[in-house]
Amino acid sequence: MSKKPTKTKEELAALINEWLKSHPECDRVTGVAIAHVVQIADDRHNWHAAFTMADGDAVPAIAPQVASELSAEFDLA
Repeated sequence: MSKKPTKTKEELAALINEWLKSHPECDRVTGVAIAHVVQIADDRHNWHAAFTMADGDAVPAIAPQVASELSAEFDLA
């Protein structure tokens, strides 16, 4: 069992959204969805973030990087 602290989907989305607000290159991100993934080992991530963009724009590369960093720090409750 992983020893990382846990957060709810809403808490993780709020953390990501807060970070996105401080980066102008992410101003076209309109939503963040958090979903469980099958965790194959304790050191692997157990959640994934998906991003909704305005007008079908591409997701800025930094947005998934931030989600990946947070998934290394927190598990989904």
